[in-house]
Amino acid sequence: MAIDIHNERKKAIDQLRSLNETVKPVFGIMTPHHMVEHLGETVIMSNGKVELPLMVDENKALASKEKIIDGEAPIPKGVVTPGSDQKLKDLRFKSLDEAIDKLEKGLEAFDDYFINNPNSKPMHPMMGNLDHSEWIVFHNKHFKHHFEQFELLKAE
Repeated sequence: MAIDIHNERKKAIDQLRSLNETVKPVFGIMTPHHMVEHLGETVIMSNGKVELPLMVDENKALASKEKIIDGEAPIPKGVVTPGSDQKLKDLRFKSLDEAIDKLEKGLEAFDDYFINNPNSKPMHPMMGNLDHSEWIVFHNKHFKHHFEQFELLKAE
Protein backbone atom coordinates (compact mmCIF):
# COMPACT_ATOMS: atom_id res chain seq x y z
CA MET A 1 0.00 0.00 0.00
CA ALA A 2 1.43 3.39 -0.98
CA ILE A 3 0.87 6.70 0.72
CA ASP A 4 0.23 9.92 -1.17
CA ILE A 5 0.35 12.69 1.40
CA HIS A 6 -0.23 15.33 -1.25
CA ASN A 7 -3.50 13.87 -2.57
CA GLU A 8 -4.71 11.82 0.40
CA ARG A 9 -3.79 14.16 3.21
CA LYS A 10 -6.95 13.77 5.28
CA LYS A 11 -6.59 9.98 5.28
CA ALA A 12 -2.93 10.26 6.31
CA ILE A 13 -3.71 12.73 9.11
CA ASP A 14 -6.55 10.48 10.31
CA GLN A 15 -4.12 7.54 10.38
CA LEU A 16 -1.71 9.59 12.51
CA ARG A 17 -4.57 10.50 14.84
CA SER A 18 -5.17 6.76 15.38
CA LEU A 19 -1.81 6.58 17.20
CA ASN A 20 -1.40 7.03 20.91
CA GLU A 21 1.72 7.72 22.93
CA THR A 22 2.15 4.09 23.98
CA VAL A 23 2.49 2.56 20.50
CA LYS A 24 5.94 1.01 20.07
CA PRO A 25 7.82 1.30 16.77
CA VAL A 26 8.61 -1.75 14.64
CA PHE A 27 12.06 -0.23 14.05
CA GLY A 28 13.95 2.78 15.32
CA ILE A 29 13.75 4.61 18.63
CA MET A 30 11.13 7.28 17.98
CA THR A 31 7.90 7.50 19.90
CA PRO A 32 4.76 8.39 17.94
CA HIS A 33 5.07 11.97 19.21
CA HIS A 34 8.73 12.19 18.14
CA MET A 35 7.88 10.77 14.72
CA VAL A 36 5.13 13.31 14.06
CA GLU A 37 7.35 16.19 15.15
CA HIS A 38 10.10 14.81 12.90
CA LEU A 39 7.72 14.71 9.92
CA GLY A 40 6.71 18.27 10.73
CA GLU A 41 10.34 19.41 10.76
CA THR A 42 10.92 18.00 7.28
CA VAL A 43 7.77 19.67 5.99
CA ILE A 44 9.02 22.99 7.37
CA MET A 45 12.30 22.47 5.48
CA SER A 46 10.31 22.25 2.27
CA ASN A 47 8.04 25.25 2.70
CA GLY A 48 10.61 28.03 2.74
CA LYS A 49 10.45 28.68 6.49
CA VAL A 50 13.90 27.33 7.33
CA GLU A 51 17.05 27.50 5.24
CA LEU A 52 19.41 24.63 5.89
CA PRO A 53 22.84 23.98 4.41
CA LEU A 54 23.73 20.88 2.47
CA MET A 55 25.13 18.50 5.12
CA VAL A 56 26.88 16.05 2.79
CA ASP A 57 29.16 16.55 -0.19
CA GLU A 58 27.45 17.30 -3.51
CA ASN A 59 28.26 13.90 -5.05
CA LYS A 60 26.66 12.05 -2.15
CA ALA A 61 23.64 14.38 -2.29
CA LEU A 62 23.22 13.75 -6.01
CA ALA A 63 23.52 9.98 -5.52
CA SER A 64 20.87 10.08 -2.74
CA LYS A 65 18.56 12.21 -4.85
CA GLU A 66 18.90 9.87 -7.85
CA LYS A 67 18.18 6.85 -5.66
CA ILE A 68 15.30 8.25 -3.57
CA ILE A 69 13.70 10.95 -5.72
CA ASP A 70 14.40 9.79 -9.26
CA GLY A 71 14.48 6.07 -8.50
CA GLU A 72 12.25 3.52 -6.87
CA ALA A 73 14.27 3.13 -3.66
CA PRO A 74 12.43 3.63 -0.37
CA ILE A 75 13.98 5.49 2.51
CA PRO A 76 16.02 2.78 4.24
CA LYS A 77 15.09 1.58 7.70
CA GLY A 78 17.69 2.53 10.26
CA VAL A 79 18.85 5.65 8.44
CA VAL A 80 20.31 8.17 10.90
CA THR A 81 19.98 11.86 10.29
CA PRO A 82 23.25 13.78 10.59
CA GLY A 83 23.81 15.34 13.98
CA SER A 84 21.17 13.22 15.74
CA ASP A 85 23.69 10.97 17.53
CA GLN A 86 20.86 8.43 17.59
CA LYS A 87 19.24 10.28 20.48
CA LEU A 88 15.68 11.50 20.65
CA LYS A 89 15.26 15.26 20.44
CA ASP A 90 13.37 17.16 23.08
CA LEU A 91 9.70 17.43 22.18
CA ARG A 92 8.48 20.89 21.16
CA PHE A 93 4.74 20.36 21.52
CA LYS A 94 2.79 19.40 24.63
CA SER A 95 0.92 16.50 23.07
CA LEU A 96 0.79 14.16 20.10
CA ASP A 97 -2.47 15.82 19.03
CA GLU A 98 -0.84 19.25 19.03
CA ALA A 99 2.08 17.90 16.98
CA ILE A 100 -0.37 16.44 14.43
CA ASP A 101 -2.23 19.76 14.24
CA LYS A 102 1.08 21.57 13.57
CA LEU A 103 2.04 18.99 10.94
CA GLU A 104 -1.30 19.49 9.20
CA LYS A 105 -0.79 23.27 9.19
CA GLY A 106 2.75 22.77 7.90
CA LEU A 107 1.43 20.74 4.97
CA GLU A 108 -1.01 23.54 4.16
CA ALA A 109 1.88 26.04 4.32
CA PHE A 110 3.83 23.77 1.93
CA ASP A 111 1.01 24.04 -0.62
CA ASP A 112 0.74 27.81 -0.15
CA TYR A 113 4.49 28.28 -0.43
CA PHE A 114 4.71 26.59 -3.82
CA ILE A 115 1.59 28.35 -5.12
CA ASN A 116 3.35 31.63 -4.38
CA ASN A 117 6.89 30.43 -5.24
CA PRO A 118 6.46 27.86 -8.04
CA ASN A 119 10.12 27.93 -9.09
CA SER A 120 11.56 27.65 -5.59
CA LYS A 121 13.92 24.79 -4.72
CA PRO A 122 14.35 24.63 -0.94
CA MET A 123 17.41 22.75 0.30
CA HIS A 124 17.11 19.20 1.54
CA PRO A 125 20.21 18.74 3.72
CA MET A 126 20.92 15.24 2.36
CA MET A 127 19.82 15.58 -1.29
CA GLY A 128 20.32 19.20 -2.26
CA ASN A 129 17.80 21.60 -3.72
CA LEU A 130 14.43 20.03 -4.56
CA ASP A 131 11.59 21.51 -6.57
CA HIS A 132 7.91 21.12 -5.68
CA SER A 133 7.39 17.76 -7.39
CA GLU A 134 10.63 16.38 -5.92
CA TRP A 135 9.56 17.44 -2.43
CA ILE A 136 6.23 15.68 -2.96
CA VAL A 137 8.07 12.47 -3.88
CA PHE A 138 10.27 12.86 -0.81
CA HIS A 139 7.37 13.55 1.56
CA ASN A 140 5.40 10.58 0.22
CA LYS A 141 8.35 8.24 0.75
CA HIS A 142 9.21 9.78 4.11
CA PHE A 143 5.65 9.50 5.42
CA LYS A 144 5.43 5.92 4.12
CA HIS A 145 8.69 5.06 5.90
CA HIS A 146 7.36 6.32 9.24
CA PHE A 147 3.88 4.89 8.71
CA GLU A 148 5.54 1.50 8.32
CA GLN A 149 7.55 2.21 11.45
CA PHE A 150 4.31 2.35 13.43
CA GLU A 151 2.35 -0.17 11.33
CA LEU A 152 -0.03 2.45 10.02
CA LEU A 153 0.44 0.63 6.74
CA LYS A 154 2.25 -2.56 5.97
CA ALA A 155 5.50 -2.76 3.99
CA GLU A 156 5.01 -3.73 0.36
